Amino acid sequence: MEFNTRKKGEGLASKSPLEPLVEPGETNTFICYRGSSLVFNQNIHFISIIVFLLILILLIILILLHLILILIVFTITIAIIILFPFIMFSYTASVGIQKCGRRAYGA
Repeated sequence: MEFNTRKKGEGLASKSPLEPLVEPGETNTFICYRGSSLVFNQNIHFISIIVFLLILILLIILILLHLILILIVFTITIAIIILFPFIMFSYTASVGIQKCGRRAYGA
């Protein structure tokens, strides 16, 4: 690959899109190829948007799962609290019927 042989102040036009835009004698830590840095930056931007959206979707899914879990636990707890007296009464009545007979419980 040949370096651009332009003189200083001639502009940034080069012969090839992959030709470096620095002089052969210049020392530059960031060698920029025409067109490549723009595409690279656009790819990074696109990938970062995709990663951000994936993280956002995963976060929403986790929040929904958390809410569903809380709802299930809350429902089971309320059901146990409400149904506990009926369960205990039916158990007591069945034991009483077995021991005392049906007339004691009106059955």
